[in-house]
Amino acid sequence: MTTSPGLAVVDLTVRYGDVVALAGASLTVDGGRVCALIGVNGSGKSTLLKAALGLVRPDGGSVAVLGATPTAARRRGGGGIASVPQAELIDAAFPIDVRTVVEQGRYGRLGPTRRLRAVDHDAVARALERVGLTDLARRPIGALSGGQRKRALVARALAQEADLLLLDEPFAGVDLPSQATIGAVLREVADAGACVLLATHDLAGVPALADEAALVVRGRVVAHDVPDVVLRPETLARTFGLGAAS
Repeated sequence: MTTSPGLAVVDLTVRYGDVVALAGASLTVDGGRVCALIGVNGSGKSTLLKAALGLVRPDGGSVAVLGATPTAARRRGGGGIASVPQAELIDAAFPIDVRTVVEQGRYGRLGPTRRLRAVDHDAVARALERVGLTDLARRPIGALSGGQRKRALVARALAQEADLLLLDEPFAGVDLPSQATIGAVLREVADAGACVLLATHDLAGVPALADEAALVVRGRVVAHDVPDVVLRPETLARTFGLGAAS
């Protein structure tokens, strides 16, 4: 795992047509840290995650992931970037089981034969165990509850064994046991040296999980410090009373 900055965003601007989603945003998160992105809907949190993945083209500024461009970091496969989207469309009727979904996290590490080896099967088994889905490994992914499905997506990211883990609202719409499981796993991943960046509306859970918090307002990171500082009532009252850019 890396001990250098997992993510370095410098003066980043991103536009969607005439809409400015990020306006000179800057954020650096080191390896071994959990950073929570907080802000109202449309503040730019998801766009920042997309920029870290290389899914949007900056109109200004720069993004470095593990010392490289997001595209180069993604091409590393395992050891690069893993992500957990806010929502993933899964056809309940599609015949794919939980283990097969988690195996997708190993694809970047496969050799020329594109076949899973013993080391890949072991990584998948560990990921399933960590999120408490071992007994459901052969169950169709569409048959799982919302919390179980989110845990399966987290397991897919864990199986990748990446140095940067990006999550968009991992606790939204999931049950309390799943929230606890996901939070504990993210803490373990960071303690092992990875950089974890998650966008979340679960402000109550941020101090226990995150080492730091970044407050995003109208496309800018206006505060970045330990959670107790960023989450001061007067700061939140001022921030969440403001409108935000899409």
